[in-house]
Amino acid sequence: MITRILAIFAVACSLAPAQLTVQQKVLDFQAMAAQFAKHYGPYEWKVRARNFDLLDTGPWIDRVRRSKDDLEFIEISLEYVARLDDTHSGYGWGGGFFARLPFTTDIYDGKVLIDSLQRNLLPVATFPFQIGDELVSVDGKTSEEWITDFRRFIGNANERSNRRTAAGRIVARGQSSYPRAHEIGDNARVVIRRANGGDESYEIPWIKSGLPVDTIGPVPSPLPGSLTLQRLLLGPATQAGEPAHLQTLRAMTDFSVPRAQSEQWVLGIGSRTPVFSPPPGFVLRQGAAQADFLLSGTYASGGLRIGFIRIPSFSPASDFFTTLANTPALRELETEVAFMQANTDGLIVDVMRNPGGGCYLSAAAQRFIPYQFKTAGEEHRATISARLVMEIARDGARAAGLDAWVVDFYDRLLREIETAYKENRGLTGPQPLFCTGWNFDLLPAQVVYTKPMMVLTDEFSISAADIFSAIMQDAGRALLFGWRTNGGGGRAGGPGIIGGGHYSEAGVGVTRTLVTRKAQVVTDDHPTAHYIENIGVRPDIYNDYMTRENLMTGGRPFVEAFTQAMVEHIRRNQ
Repeated sequence: MITRILAIFAVACSLAPAQLTVQQKVLDFQAMAAQFAKHYGPYEWKVRARNFDLLDTGPWIDRVRRSKDDLEFIEISLEYVARLDDTHSGYGWGGGFFARLPFTTDIYDGKVLIDSLQRNLLPVATFPFQIGDELVSVDGKTSEEWITDFRRFIGNANERSNRRTAAGRIVARGQSSYPRAHEIGDNARVVIRRANGGDESYEIPWIKSGLPVDTIGPVPSPLPGSLTLQRLLLGPATQAGEPAHLQTLRAMTDFSVPRAQSEQWVLGIGSRTPVFSPPPGFVLRQGAAQADFLLSGTYASGGLRIGFIRIPSFSPASDFFTTLANTPALRELETEVAFMQANTDGLIVDVMRNPGGGCYLSAAAQRFIPYQFKTAGEEHRATISARLVMEIARDGARAAGLDAWVVDFYDRLLREIETAYKENRGLTGPQPLFCTGWNFDLLPAQVVYTKPMMVLTDEFSISAADIFSAIMQDAGRALLFGWRTNGGGGRAGGPGIIGGGHYSEAGVGVTRTLVTRKAQVVTDDHPTAHYIENIGVRPDIYNDYMTRENLMTGGRPFVEAFTQAMVEHIRRNQ
């Protein structure tokens, strides 16, 4: 009998076409869209803020039916998810090919400029172009045409981040995010406009890795009355031996950009070193040793001593349970805060290009805000799986003898989800973050900074960095300087990556929550709402780092501007 089954299966495979059938592609797209229909938290917000209704799949399915090959189907699926403009949601498939040129690009003063070079691969005698020169075209397409092409597959929470990410992908292309990345030659035909205005052409070899994927098929479709082999769907990978209640805790405290979305093409994301050079006279304290998480130091300006702390992310490698123990990263932060309190007149905290993280964000806020303050909240999408996960987490935490507040948190959230589940596409009201227990109001830590503060932000201050900036602003604690934050105001935690189509073997990460602020936010480009999603956190003083002058001088104009603003801020508050 088994021999007959295998024989039937082998014949079916031999007769199957190289591409997925129209029916298979439609079924996969519907399965992927259904995951968002069921689990996606910000659905109503995206209709309001982005004029995109993910439930209106008719036009998309028409495109799927007309798609000429598997890669076009993948492109359509990527576009669908990207239309959400959601940093925490993504579409993943099996394309592992990657190609890059030995330099990077970004948008400065509205132009695509080179901002780093690998001189060992681009000797100046043969390739004399420099950092700050403009990338005009690659393989006959202008940089703007490439940005338009890549942009349709990119779903960051704001348009400026989308365009900057697309500019980086011109010279660094992954098939997972650009399905036709492998359709290139061995060399790129590159036109570069030098600083003197002259255009120069070069042939530059692509650096390639990974195997390209041309087709997803062949695969047989199940037929009525036939025996088929069913695929067993496994849950998301977790740390070996980690119990369910800790898996849930890990997910609920993870405000970071998902791995599928973290293929950032922007310099300095998550780096301990700031994107700009230090101010004149800067004295480094932390950041020279490999084990240091923070970079910190002091410098003088206008007769005042200014402290500086760079927080590269809110996820110290060794400090997952930041709220539950006196961890190394917290001790490091407290040491720096105590020093700054005793030795400075004001403090600048840099969260530019910070990709987010976990509970370290609330722990940091408690060491920067010297009075009781309100933290952020979270609205949860109510589903059967969300109820089950919370019930298992509660019972597991109780059996493991965890602190009573942990069990109580799970129990209270379970009851809120059960109530919301009875509603059509139920979404809870704002609930406290796990990082803060069942509290919206937090008290300062014993070690806390009390003097004037400034926080540096940009459009790649993502997720936990969004939330930290919002908390600081809502508490009236710090002057925000720079550019609006990313607007990644949700969380894709919960059951994790879920199936996005059996035939295509795709998976999707779905944002299940919406982070809320203390009060409604009024802007001229979004509906009034208390959300961070898409809106981001707007600085008190706008200053655009993305200029050619900043690129060429290590950010000198930017540093001078925030230093002057900080001096004035200190003097106003003395």
